[in-house]
Amino acid sequence: MKESRKIAFFSPVYEGVERNSQTFGTLLKNLFMITIGYLGFIICMTLLYHSMRGVMDLGGFVASGGPYEIAHPAPGWIWVLPVSIIAGLVFLLLYSLFAKKVGGIKLTVFAWSALFCSLGYNFLAYAFPPAEKGGGIVVGWLICGILFELMGGIPLLIILRETIRYIGQRDYRRKLRLEIAQSQRYLDENQQNYLPGGLVSFLVLFINLGGIAAGIYLAVSYFRYLTG
Repeated sequence: MKESRKIAFFSPVYEGVERNSQTFGTLLKNLFMITIGYLGFIICMTLLYHSMRGVMDLGGFVASGGPYEIAHPAPGWIWVLPVSIIAGLVFLLLYSLFAKKVGGIKLTVFAWSALFCSLGYNFLAYAFPPAEKGGGIVVGWLICGILFELMGGIPLLIILRETIRYIGQRDYRRKLRLEIAQSQRYLDENQQNYLPGGLVSFLVLFINLGGIAAGIYLAVSYFRYLTG
């Protein structure tokens, strides 16, 4: 029991409690919501990454308002930073609610590592400015970069360990899904309308891969538009 709970939390994908027992209409609804959640989360993560770099290009600190002269006034797109964080969490929750039914990558597990590793990379990249910008080492950003990479990297190692364990439980998971599907088919008179789990898995994988490419492209294009 303890092992099953651990795998259920740290496994890299959602099993999909309804993966083998979905009608075409239900699948379309679930896939649509998964697409919105996944695409929105990738867009928000990418916008956060680039807006952070934009602020660091301005010295790492910006401000607006007040009676004093501001050395680095906040750009008009600064709202992207807080909005991308909040919206990203909302999209992550939306994706998780429907991915649990269909199956797919468990973004709730990878989101933490993706956030801290990507932002940590920004700190490390700006900790070593080129010679034309003074050279040397920015110790504060270097320390932040190392801490962020540790905060994202250590959980990623745990996920890797659980992924290996998850793969080893393939037969057990297949048996469990089959039992669930059979019980649902027994209770449903329209069992002939169910779609095969393999097809559902392929569609979810296509959405996940397509969402990464489309989300990054849309976010980069929008950020370039905002920054002129």
